[in-house]
Amino acid sequence: MQLDLRPLTLAELLDRSFSLYKRHFWLFVGIMAVPAACGMLPLVSMRIFRSPVARTIPPEKVLMYVLPAAVGLIIFFLVYMVVYMYAVGAASIAVSDLYLGRDSTIGSAYRRVRPLGWRLVLLFLWTLLSIMGACLLVGVTAAAVAYLVSFVARPLAALVAVFAFLAVFAVFVWMTVRMGVSVPVLVVEKVTAATALKRSFELTQGNAGRVFLIVLCAAVVAYATALIFTGPFSIAALAAGPETRTALLFNIGGAISGAIGGMLSGPIMIIGLAMVYYDLRTRKEALDLELLLENVDAPRVAEPT
Repeated sequence: MQLDLRPLTLAELLDRSFSLYKRHFWLFVGIMAVPAACGMLPLVSMRIFRSPVARTIPPEKVLMYVLPAAVGLIIFFLVYMVVYMYAVGAASIAVSDLYLGRDSTIGSAYRRVRPLGWRLVLLFLWTLLSIMGACLLVGVTAAAVAYLVSFVARPLAALVAVFAFLAVFAVFVWMTVRMGVSVPVLVVEKVTAATALKRSFELTQGNAGRVFLIVLCAAVVAYATALIFTGPFSIAALAAGPETRTALLFNIGGAISGAIGGMLSGPIMIIGLAMVYYDLRTRKEALDLELLLENVDAPRVAEPT
């Protein structure tokens, strides 16, 4: 059934996000299972490559093994990011359907995101370059200030360096939050990647704190889940001895278990940000009234007499 569209408090946003995830658990887990399976392959490969067996390779043949492995990991990473962005878009479409009272399935969500897939990949690249560029600008400026201050007092330069690190981290968080609803914007409004980023900045203006708390809550859940799913395997591998085959098996088990944990915790942030998107549009653009008028103006089918 369609949820009532109205401005929500932060507590209501969190409650609706978790309730929607709980009611449609297998839908969202199924959507995120695709990138989880894709991301598990390079993790397992890395564990095997770093194993004691791999270290017995003769020095003259190391390059022969390292170069293909490095190229393979890069390809795996690129493929994973494409698949992940498709999954994020599909999950956002599923949230939109459920939020507006429409049915959604794993297959239908992926089918509908297919035409928007490369826009999502471009959105990821634009987001990554924007965040890296902003952080680099702040970091270079702070480094120049620290260098000039070092001529006056070296201890003061060290203090400037600490503040510089905090400033770079603050810029990273701020940019991430302001771009947080760009994926829902793109898949719901079917706009370009650049327009989605611009719209995200407009919608989050004055509401960055709400988005930040949603992201923070989801990040805490994801971190706790990763700790629960991978922690026991890491401890067991350490107890068995880092150089043993038993440790290798535990590390591989940890990689697989971590992928499962990511599959379970990943949808929470996507659902939360999609909820925030609809809440911000309701607050700023009266989306609730717009949809109400659309339903009133929609032609009704005459009932049989």
